[in-house]
Amino acid sequence: MKGSVEIRLMEAPSLAGNPLNDPDWRQLPVYLPPGYAKGQSRYPAVYFLHGFASQGLSWTNSSAFALTVPDRVEALIEADVIPPVIGVFPDGWTALGGSQWINSPATGRYEDYVFRDIVSFVDREYRTLAHSGSRAIVGKSSGGYGALVMGSRHSDVFGHMGVHAADAYFEYCYLPQFPKAASGLLRADGIQDWYDDFLVRVRETRMRGEDFPVIETLAMAAAYSAKPGEPLHL
Repeated sequence: MKGSVEIRLMEAPSLAGNPLNDPDWRQLPVYLPPGYAKGQSRYPAVYFLHGFASQGLSWTNSSAFALTVPDRVEALIEADVIPPVIGVFPDGWTALGGSQWINSPATGRYEDYVFRDIVSFVDREYRTLAHSGSRAIVGKSSGGYGALVMGSRHSDVFGHMGVHAADAYFEYCYLPQFPKAASGLLRADGIQDWYDDFLVRVRETRMRGEDFPVIETLAMAAAYSAKPGEPLHL
């Protein structure tokens, strides 16, 4: 790679005191294009939102014969498909596996975290073109939904958006998971009991296939239909 990837630690005031006690200091991977370190040019920025059960650092994971996402961005720059850009990879992980990148009384203010905290941090710390026309937000799956929300609600911040396989048409996207989630929860003594057992199990061994529909359904309920005061605010 001719450019570089920095892993920054940034404070996220929007996440302070969140209901799940998730960290309000987050690692933020940032891709800097070739020539950034030696020049004084300013660059557009692309913000990448990851999917459910993933993290910001996941974009930098390497696997055999494959390119990381920063590698792919650099390849597009070198092929003159896109101009040199700064790539920003926010971390939207929660104790339930994801936030859907929206504000929720059950998880925290992840929408504010992106368009306020992270954008201001990046514009302050890097040589960006700090206006909406030079900012894009993209994502896949839950990140695609987040990109759609951010681009629609905050067009004054993000002038461009890329929505890939976004969670949408919820009757088709989530409804098929409900019977599977109910089956798992029926074998436990309530949501909190299932969740506590789940955490012990995955930390000692690994997630079972039957676990995913349950934790995904709980995460979506936390994002879209929170009930403050109930176990896990669900």
